[in-house]
Amino acid sequence: MSSDLIGLSQDRLDTPHLLLDLDLFEHNIRHISSYCQRHGCGWRPHCKAHKSPDIAHMQLRAGALGITCAKLSEAEMMVRHGIERVLLANQLTTQSKWDRLAQLLDRAEVIVSIDDAAVLPWAAQAAGRYGVNIPLVLELDVGMGRVGLQDLQATVSLAEQIHRDSAFTFRGLMGYEGHVLNIKPAHKKEAACKKAIGILLQARDALEAKGVACDIISAGGTGSYMFTAAIPGVTEVQAGGGIFMDTKYRDEFYVEDLHIALRAVTTVTSHRPGQLVTDAGFKTLSAHHGPPLVLSHEGIGLEYLSAEHGVYSVAQDRNLPALGERLELALGYTDSTTVLHDQIVGVRERVIEKIFPLEGRGLLT
Repeated sequence: MSSDLIGLSQDRLDTPHLLLDLDLFEHNIRHISSYCQRHGCGWRPHCKAHKSPDIAHMQLRAGALGITCAKLSEAEMMVRHGIERVLLANQLTTQSKWDRLAQLLDRAEVIVSIDDAAVLPWAAQAAGRYGVNIPLVLELDVGMGRVGLQDLQATVSLAEQIHRDSAFTFRGLMGYEGHVLNIKPAHKKEAACKKAIGILLQARDALEAKGVACDIISAGGTGSYMFTAAIPGVTEVQAGGGIFMDTKYRDEFYVEDLHIALRAVTTVTSHRPGQLVTDAGFKTLSAHHGPPLVLSHEGIGLEYLSAEHGVYSVAQDRNLPALGERLELALGYTDSTTVLHDQIVGVRERVIEKIFPLEGRGLLT
């Protein structure tokens, strides 16, 4: 049983597994939360990286105003575990999903983002059927080109339509400036953030001129929170993956002041000159947004992942790790690796202190 691991050395864990340094993890949570607070901005962290209600509650205790979920089933799970303030950052496009959403609203505030008036009849029918009022935000395309309203007048018209309908409460606007994350140097990235967020603020001003209040201006991921949270008018940022950190955020998106707290641990199962193989393949790790990086040994780099094997090259001037020796890996991108695991093991000074079940694993609807 997982609870039997508490108090043991991390070396007692079989591999492969995900290991979370609790000191670094707690630092990351405190840093993001306090940074937002210093700039008068709320923190509504995205939970798609961790899918853990225990971690969500830790974030709330650290000052988060709520959480963000990518999928309705994630929101349902979080509400079952006592999370009372959720932003669902994905448009619902079936009657059954709107009905499921409406059934959450007697236990929690679950705000839904939309970008198309075509979904409102489904939403209104669900609101009437369950006797609830559905809070909505409009998602705008602030430059990423993925989803969101692209026209200011269309935004104003849709917001006014929602504002007039007793089935709904219009809460505000959201957008994601994901297209700016890899811009360098920092001052150019900051300018790109301000330009993107300016689209939200322009729409807010247009709506308020029409008498439609915008309580929420939501944006910002881990790769941009340091600039977005400092923009006057932004009420909350959704930075989520930074609590774990990975090489994509550090090396590609230039995120500083956060530490790589989550690692994968794998064991050497075979080797030959210049090469070793471990027990963690693509069913354990993801290289989708970047390969895992070996932290525990120098001169070792990933060649490829097969189903249950990780194949690594070893520099000629380095000794091969012995069979049974462990490698610790920084993840290329945490979101695409955590979903492969049932739990994350939290350690402090190499002693197992906490097990985080990933209750949201597999919740895709």
